[in-house]
Amino acid sequence: MTFVNRLDAGRQLATALLSHPPADPVVVGVLRGGVPVAAEIADVLHAPLELCVVRKLFSPGSPSFAIGAIAEHGAVYLDDGEIAKLQLSPRDVQRIIELERSEVVRLGELLRAGEPLSLRGRDAIVVDDALTTIDTLRAAARSLRRQAPRSLVLAVPVGDLSLVGQLRADYDRVVCLLAEPMLGAAGARYRDFSLVSEAEVVGLLAAARPAGRMAAAHAVS
Repeated sequence: MTFVNRLDAGRQLATALLSHPPADPVVVGVLRGGVPVAAEIADVLHAPLELCVVRKLFSPGSPSFAIGAIAEHGAVYLDDGEIAKLQLSPRDVQRIIELERSEVVRLGELLRAGEPLSLRGRDAIVVDDALTTIDTLRAAARSLRRQAPRSLVLAVPVGDLSLVGQLRADYDRVVCLLAEPMLGAAGARYRDFSLVSEAEVVGLLAAARPAGRMAAAHAVS
């Protein structure tokens, strides 16, 4: 299976989700690549679109090794194994967290079109464009659980089979169209896997809000 682009992946995921449709969904795109996929799902399901800002945590001395991730609402996931390998002290880890915390807040304020949507009592569908590492989606789950959704569903077009299994502990349901053992570069499953810009994220979120949809319709007419 190959996806043309993130929009194609979103349409295929939406079809899979419709087999067991959530009653009152909010579709949540993980910054950045998950947002175009989520926008397509939200359009098909006629559901609102929301954003989840997540940042990986890296040691300054080892920038290629993630030690976890931080998301909104103060949610943090730490990989204790990686922290031990890098011999980081609790103070080192806290310093890394604080550096990224302000960036998470800044991005949330910069990219959203208005106030965050409430997830309380609703079915949240968390969407990313691929699952090749576990850090960001664990932090996202912890962040969104703090908003008291009725259920938390993870939807990804392609993912590493072992990670899909691990994330079943964090989400009530996991939908993955293509789960492969030892998945390498996720981009190999897309014909177009170009980077998603902040401007694209802003545009998708703004268009998904009622005012944005009305403006877009007026512009077309």
